[in-house]
Amino acid sequence: MLIYGAHLLRNGAALILERMMAKGWITHLATNGAATIHDWEYAWLGRSTESVREGVAAGNFGTWDETGRNIHLALLAGGVQEEGYGRALGRFIAEDGVNFPEPATLQELIREAPGHPLTPARADLLVAMARHELRAGRHSVNHRWKQASIIAQAFRLGVPLTVHPGIGYDIIAITRCSMEP
Repeated sequence: MLIYGAHLLRNGAALILERMMAKGWITHLATNGAATIHDWEYAWLGRSTESVREGVAAGNFGTWDETGRNIHLALLAGGVQEEGYGRALGRFIAEDGVNFPEPATLQELIREAPGHPLTPARADLLVAMARHELRAGRHSVNHRWKQASIIAQAFRLGVPLTVHPGIGYDIIAITRCSMEP
């Protein structure tokens, strides 16, 4: 098992970890929220958008839109598939997006089985779709550098990856994302 933080990814170790997972030397990964944020940014943009010095000085650190919006899309879609943070984000990167069910389908599932363990996830997705005018169907996000993603490689290789985000301070919890495509 390897427990890692954001700097392992930022220092370029994704390909090393991919080889270790492929050879069975690593069979489980655990990380924090910052590592998932940087991982997604590297897979999508090829670099991190973080500049603490500039962002804090300007009063806008952590308020960029794409990172929070896209990680939330992944987690909403994963939640209704009974996937956790690591698997949902890994799938999102590896498969270049997510699929959302029809709102009527979500409503019917909620009505038919209000006590089902997935009902809260279905309700969260239904509310997000209505509030942010997200359509049913495919939401494509091209990840041109997915080979730089530890999370996508873990998903591809079937290696479990758990995420242990900070409560209230990771940028996806504080960003003012619109979630509009």
